Amino acid sequence: MICPIRRCWCEVLIQDGIVAVPQVSLVTVVAPVSDCQPLTVPRCTGYAPMMSRLPTRCFFLVLGLGLVWVVGCAGKQAQPTLVSSADASGYAQGFPEEIERQSALLADDKAEAQRLSSELPARAAEIKGNDHGALLLEIVEQADAAGRAQSFAAARDEVRLIKGFAHEERGPIAARVSGAAQQKITDAQCANVDVSGVVGYALKDGIDKQLEKRLRAHNEAQLLIERHKTTLGPGVVTVVQKLADDVALASYLVNVALPQDRDALQQRVDEQGKVASTLEDAIDNEQTYYKDPARTEPERRASEDRTVALTKSQTLLDPAVAHAHAELKEIEKQIELARSDYEKALDALQAALKQRTP
Repeated sequence: MICPIRRCWCEVLIQDGIVAVPQVSLVTVVAPVSDCQPLTVPRCTGYAPMMSRLPTRCFFLVLGLGLVWVVGCAGKQAQPTLVSSADASGYAQGFPEEIERQSALLADDKAEAQRLSSELPARAAEIKGNDHGALLLEIVEQADAAGRAQSFAAARDEVRLIKGFAHEERGPIAARVSGAAQQKITDAQCANVDVSGVVGYALKDGIDKQLEKRLRAHNEAQLLIERHKTTLGPGVVTVVQKLADDVALASYLVNVALPQDRDALQQRVDEQGKVASTLEDAIDNEQTYYKDPARTEPERRASEDRTVALTKSQTLLDPAVAHAHAELKEIEKQIELARSDYEKALDALQAALKQRTP
């Protein structure tokens, strides 16, 4: 935001070969915008002779004051306020499972990046014919660029969250849908019909197809394929679409996902000490609660269950963090190697496509 304040610009005069810059005093000018802070800017009061090298000093004076002006305007903007949840007992109880999930995610992304990169050089041979070389090169280049783009990364993160939720909750959701469908069949007096397997598969397939469609909307290579699908032909379009998917995913993994996975896992590792303290305090609190004479028998049983769960998390904490440390060991070298392998594979793929006729 630009603050509409009045500014006094100092002149630089050159008289008889001598540079004269203004002597300045300070005056406070208040910007008529609620988000801006009062700023201190120079007011010209006169001129003093100085050596000819001083225009540079005057320039940096004005530049510095401009930066102060910008910072003054931005300083009042509200910023997100986030604190660690490590002192919350619920978070601490689920911490070992969460850090194991983050460790597995980093390991899976490393393995997936390696697999995709190893397969890329041979993918050109899967495309029928020996033409459309220039178009295919452009498709690959746009897919590579998409994998680095913010919109694709955001969409991929969304896809990952939805897939994770669908995988974890697939059983209860499929059971609920299957139960409703089964009830309708029963009401229609159809005997010996079990739809649970079909419903479960259809639910997973439907989610996967829609997520693929959503992700492709953020890959410009897919739009290029759509425009030229008649030129490419039906037998080629599907293969090239999958190639564009895989190039974008590989690019995303090595350039975006792996560094993000590293940072997220390191953040969890850094919380270990606080989580351990929170678990210890939570167990002590439950024991105090349990011993309270006013507690009923059902309340004591519930407290026992909570203590068992907290104690289990306490036991699993150190092994989970050790696993995380193992995944983070030499992670910087692994990310650089993954990027190097991908770039080499991409170069090989592009070289193969250049052999085709335009």
